[in-house]
Amino acid sequence: MAKRRPDPNQLALDFSPWTTERLIQVLNDRGVITSPYILSISAGTLQDPSVPYSPRSYSFPVSVELVDGAVRLWLRTPATGALPFVKRVEAVLGVRAVWDESRVGAVDARWHHAVDLVTDGRWRDLLDSREHTEDRMIVRAAQLGLEWGKMKPYEAREILAALGIEEPADRSDAFLFGPTGLRPCRSVQVPNLYLTSPVEGWGMVHAFEDGWVRTVKGHAKVTSAYWQRVDGRAAA
Repeated sequence: MAKRRPDPNQLALDFSPWTTERLIQVLNDRGVITSPYILSISAGTLQDPSVPYSPRSYSFPVSVELVDGAVRLWLRTPATGALPFVKRVEAVLGVRAVWDESRVGAVDARWHHAVDLVTDGRWRDLLDSREHTEDRMIVRAAQLGLEWGKMKPYEAREILAALGIEEPADRSDAFLFGPTGLRPCRSVQVPNLYLTSPVEGWGMVHAFEDGWVRTVKGHAKVTSAYWQRVDGRAAA
């Protein structure tokens, strides 16, 4: 009877305590990392070289560290555990990767997922992968996409509608011209559309649709129509 060939990705049984040197050797020998120096450079975050750099949640889906001689794997977003690269790392190290929202960088990784896909023009892919981020981050990314000229107002509309965020009947008038709205500085004309909740995401759409803000060379600027509206209210 033929012997069963060992899985090349499966770590051979070794119950000795993990050390940094052993961890690096195993990851390097199994082809998970391409250089023994990568772990020190990346602070333990592992890169999947088989996928594009963006979004970073896919290209850097898991991180590894040693805790009291034991290997720990941490998911970069709540859903990266389903990615093939993460499953491969789990098989190599014999450890299940987990999600911990309290870890340093957890918020950044979810934000990168949203802003990377919006910047790449892949906002539909973003809606299809909401499990990697949060709705408030998607709204904020869409706002920046508008300000940078990477997104059209109708696209931002589709995002907000898909998220189930109800459009204000007043065209966001109270928000845009209230104390926490655009609040630009007259000298630079840069809006500061501060969002405190996803529902206020409609403010960015209305600001562009109604001519209060426009994008100039990749930067959002308030328009003369905005100042006429502000000055007219002040005079009244």
